Amino acid sequence: QKSVPGGTQRNWDSYGHKIGSLGDLQRSVLADPQTSGGLLVSIDSRCKDEFEAQVKGKGLQLEPFGQLKRKSDKVILVK
Repeated sequence: QKSVPGGTQRNWDSYGHKIGSLGDLQRSVLADPQTSGGLLVSIDSRCKDEFEAQVKGKGLQLEPFGQLKRKSDKVILVK
């Protein structure tokens, strides 16, 4: 029904200029205020197995995604 939380557009207005081209659905999910409080962790790929073992030992389950790239005019690209 194309219904989104009110904070979605405010979130997009604050950082949307830093993000590459997205469709309406992708933009709605990325800017959804219900997901804005997540934890993002960046680690060196050489430490991946050790880090994931530590996290799993704490009873947490993480899903890896993305890679850090050299900065360009758009700092986030969603594929």
